[in-house]
Amino acid sequence: MSDSTLNELWQQVAEKKSCEAKQKELTAQRDTLADHLKKLEKSKLAEQADVDRLEGHSLAAFFYPGDRKNG
Repeated sequence: MSDSTLNELWQQVAEKKSCEAKQKELTAQRDTLADHLKKLEKSKLAEQADVDRLEGHSLAAFFYPGDRKNG
């Protein structure tokens, strides 16, 4: 094997290691973003439930003291 062939192989090995490291980093980012997305979806569902609950009440329900959560 010539020196140029060996150098090319070493470059390919280095590039492969670099690509593997980048893949690992991107996989970690994807997992973090997936977790964040789940939290946002859960929050959105809770907010939508609040909106649905509020839209289900008449305007008078906002002024009726017995219907208030905080008294």
